[in-house]
Amino acid sequence: MDLTTPRGYYFDYSARVDYGGPSDALGVPMLDKGKGVLEYSPPDVAQFAFGNLELYLNTGSERRRRLFEAAAAVLARTAEEVPGSYVGWPMPVAPRAFAEKLGSGWFSGLAHGECVSVLARAGSLFRVEGALDLASRAMGGFHLTVEDGGMLREVGAPGQEGGLESVAFIEEYPMLDRPSLVLNGHVHAMWGIHDHWRVTGDHASEVLFDRCRHGLLHLLDRYDHRSWTRYDLDERWAGANPASPIYHRIHIAQMKVLFRMTGDEAFLRAARRWEAWAASPWNRGRAYLRKVRFKLRNRDSVVG
Repeated sequence: MDLTTPRGYYFDYSARVDYGGPSDALGVPMLDKGKGVLEYSPPDVAQFAFGNLELYLNTGSERRRRLFEAAAAVLARTAEEVPGSYVGWPMPVAPRAFAEKLGSGWFSGLAHGECVSVLARAGSLFRVEGALDLASRAMGGFHLTVEDGGMLREVGAPGQEGGLESVAFIEEYPMLDRPSLVLNGHVHAMWGIHDHWRVTGDHASEVLFDRCRHGLLHLLDRYDHRSWTRYDLDERWAGANPASPIYHRIHIAQMKVLFRMTGDEAFLRAARRWEAWAASPWNRGRAYLRKVRFKLRNRDSVVG
């Protein structure tokens, strides 16, 4: 894994490229919204791109390269502009619990990060025209606070909030009056910011990545929950939202990548602690039961 010049993505999505579901004429996946309505889902398109890129890098298959570029072209074609602000990729559906607050065509910090990461690779590896410019225009969504229509939430203690010195968190679900602080969504967004910085040398992206790193460090211990991890820090749920086993594993992998990116030992300590918890059948069983209880108490909860 080359963290200075992005090539393959930080997760291997190659198993998802031939999933057999609805797609466009080129094979790029589409979401079936019912009644024959198909629409692109930005994270599905991005992960399809990453999977094909991984296969191209491993095999040299030109077909896989073409599919990666086809997915990047979909992202270029479906990006929408917030007038006078930034471009983003509207999400086709919202979780039931958040639908009213997010509205239609909302922007997700997680999806935004993955799309920027695809475009960074399209521009730097294959010189796809306009890819880096589009990625740079999309970065505005990460620099704007949720209050101003973006995805950034200031999370520091008094004295750390406001301006470029504040510590920050990127919201997967950017709701004005409901901080959800989804862990894996923030990290995916950080990776997009990191990739833009590394590919373009943009100083503002470097500064933002560091603010997001400090924001995560500020909150990191709060994701520990009774020998397991929390999916989010949303205080509107009835009780803490424990991560499902798959998201717990994702959290571990993300911390390992962040340690390699930043050299910050706190991420490595978290990964080792969470990995030890996952090795215990007792912890896994308790986490499963807590997740079931959480879903019974929060029937409209998001996946996690």
